[in-house]
Amino acid sequence: MVNAHAEIGDPAHPARPVITGQKQWMLDLFTRLASDIAPDDAEGLARALMLLHEGALVAHGLGIFPDAIAQAREQARALLG
Repeated sequence: MVNAHAEIGDPAHPARPVITGQKQWMLDLFTRLASDIAPDDAEGLARALMLLHEGALVAHGLGIFPDAIAQAREQARALLG
């Protein structure tokens, strides 16, 4: 979805709701899962985890630095710990 978003610059493009819908679905999922762990800040935790997830995928795909996914995993553990 990140690639599709990058390729489709027009906000009126029919694919845009599909792309943003998938990201909203992910955020909703992370929020539901986070509510079990941090009921007082589920939304904040969900956003942080989603940023780690999305950033790790992009950094890994671009080869920005080694082990982006492992580093994101460690950051997520720290947030959850």
